[in-house]
Amino acid sequence: MTDNIDILHRKLLITILLMALCSCGGRRPVSPDDSKATVTRFDLDVFRYPDMDSAARNAFRDSYARVLPVLLMNTAVSDSAVNAYANSRAVKVFTPDIMSRYDSHDSVEKVLGAIMAAKHRLMPELQWPRMYGIVSPYNQSIIMTDSIMLIGLNHYLGADYEGYGYFDSYLRHIKTARHMPYHIVEAVLAGSHPFIPDEKQTALSRMLYEGALLKSIEMLMPGFNLADALGYDSAQLDLIKSHEADIWNTLIAKRLLFSTVATVADRLVNPAPYTSIIGPEVPGRAGRYIGYRIVDSYLRHNDVTGPQDILSSDFYNSRNTLVKSEYSPR
Repeated sequence: MTDNIDILHRKLLITILLMALCSCGGRRPVSPDDSKATVTRFDLDVFRYPDMDSAARNAFRDSYARVLPVLLMNTAVSDSAVNAYANSRAVKVFTPDIMSRYDSHDSVEKVLGAIMAAKHRLMPELQWPRMYGIVSPYNQSIIMTDSIMLIGLNHYLGADYEGYGYFDSYLRHIKTARHMPYHIVEAVLAGSHPFIPDEKQTALSRMLYEGALLKSIEMLMPGFNLADALGYDSAQLDLIKSHEADIWNTLIAKRLLFSTVATVADRLVNPAPYTSIIGPEVPGRAGRYIGYRIVDSYLRHNDVTGPQDILSSDFYNSRNTLVKSEYSPR
C-alpha cells in the first residue's frame, strides 16, 4: 500500500476517484436523517467471502452491487474477481489489524453524525454519499462516486502502525482515526465543489480555494482542530503561526501569489514534508494555511451566509477577495 490523500487535494489530502457507474441506476437519493452516520463494514463481510457457499456469494454480490464495480474497477463483477480480492495480500494482511483497532466505529460515526447535522443546517442541498469501510489496495484512502464513498480503513491504523514504517513522518502522522472525518468531509466538499480555475489561474486562487475548503470543514465540524485539518502537529502549527507574516512577505517578494505556473500552486498547497518554494524550515502546505487565514479574515469583515459562498469560483478566482479580506499579518 502506498499513499495518500491527495483527497483533493485534490488532487483531492486524501485523492478523490470519481467514476461514472452507468449500470448502477443513477443517483441514489440521500436520506435527510441529520443525526445518523453509518459506515457499513464491507471489509468485514468480504473477509468471509472465501468461506461462503455459492448462494451466500450471490447474495453478497447483490448486496454490494454498488460497491464492487467501484472497488474492483470493473462493472462486470464475477465470483472469481471478488474471490481474488478477498484472497488478496492486502485483505489478508490488513483486515485482522483493522478488526483489532476498529472494533467499534462509534467515535468516528458520532463526529460524522454531528457534521451531517450541521450540513443540513448550512448546506441542505449537499448530497452525502453512503459510506462503506473497505481495505483499499490503491493509493487513495477515499474513493467516491456520486452516491457512495469507500473509506480505506487500512489507511487509518495509527501513526505507530508497523506497516507504515516506510512512509515519511508527515504521511504517517495523518494515518489516524482522528484524521478520518477531516478527509471524509473534504472529499465530499471537494467532490461537490471542485476547483474551477478561470482562464488565468493564479496561485492565489488555488490558495483561496484550499482555504475555503478548510474554513467550510470548520463550519461543519464541531471540535474542529486546525492542526489536524492541515496535517500538522501542534509544534508545526505554532511555528507557522509565528512566521505567518514572514511567509506572506516571501510570497510577495518572490512574486508567487499571482503566478500562473500550475506547479507553483501545487508546491504551495500539496502534501509535503516542507514548503520548499518558501523555505526548508516551513511546514508543508503553507499556502493552504495562508489561504485559510485570508478566508478567515474575509469572513470577519464581510457578510457570508455559509460554505457555498466561499466555495464558489466567483469567490476564489476574484482578486477583490484578497482586498475585501483586509488580510494583513503582523
